[in-house]
Amino acid sequence: MSEVGSGLFWREIIEFNFMAAWVSWLNISVLLATLSLGLFNASKDDIARRFAYVYAVISVCVLVSCFLLDQPPSHLTWFT
Repeated sequence: MSEVGSGLFWREIIEFNFMAAWVSWLNISVLLATLSLGLFNASKDDIARRFAYVYAVISVCVLVSCFLLDQPPSHLTWFT
């Protein structure tokens, strides 16, 4: 860990916050996928099965947006 006043310290804080937000969206996506699978397995009628498909599509959309939209800014490179 760097000293508090240095720019490297703040960069580490920003990178940590970015990773925390990214992991949070990833957890939401996995939770929605789990709920979708549970609803799909427990469904006996057509409406519940359609809702399971809708939850699955929402889960995939959240996962894709997690990977595409939550990219770090250009000045925060991981391997520098």
